[in-house]
Amino acid sequence: MSTAPGIDLPAPATGTSLVAIYQTTLLVYLVSVLYLYPYGIPVAPDDSEAHVVRALNVCRLGLRARDEPPEAVLPEYLREPDAKPRQ
Repeated sequence: MSTAPGIDLPAPATGTSLVAIYQTTLLVYLVSVLYLYPYGIPVAPDDSEAHVVRALNVCRLGLRARDEPPEAVLPEYLREPDAKPRQ
């Protein structure tokens, strides 16, 4: 890549922090789909730009959610946990 003289480019986006951000973003997306869709909050088609993670889209989803106190939001376990309690 060529640049004009005297212009420093930022370091490329790599490393463990980028991997962590990607993993967190993917996890948030999957949890959103698993927890929003069953409660009637529509999920956009696969090719929609709504799936691009942007703060605006997160805020729009929040505006459409039911107004519930945090303690009313409970997990819905879809399968048995992998971990077994110690005897």
